[in-house]
Amino acid sequence: MRLRSALLWLLFGMLVAGLPLLVELGRSRCHYSEIDTFFKGSLDDKLVVGISFIEYQGSGFMSGTNWKVQLINPDRARITVYEKSSVFQENVPHQPSIEIKDGQIHLDDGEEKLVISVQRSESKSR
Repeated sequence: MRLRSALLWLLFGMLVAGLPLLVELGRSRCHYSEIDTFFKGSLDDKLVVGISFIEYQGSGFMSGTNWKVQLINPDRARITVYEKSSVFQENVPHQPSIEIKDGQIHLDDGEEKLVISVQRSESKSR
């Protein structure tokens, strides 16, 4: 009887202590926050943006600032064409130099140089 009562109190105590922790873990699992739009340009009928962002994974440590380049279609759909994360203990990764010329996106982040070509897909009508 005494053992059963002690086990019930232990179980009740674990629920009382653990429930708020589980709720907090469920709420703060992943957080995404845009910090700055550091580039805006256009390519055909699409907007090209460079965005700095922070992504918190709920692991107890805030990751550094990341960046990505996205195309935004006229229907507001976002397509990420390139993304880069900061390395361990790097506060801000090298934001790229972005240039749009000759129908292409030219990226240079100090480590990599990329040329991204965007082609319009031909939609087939029936």
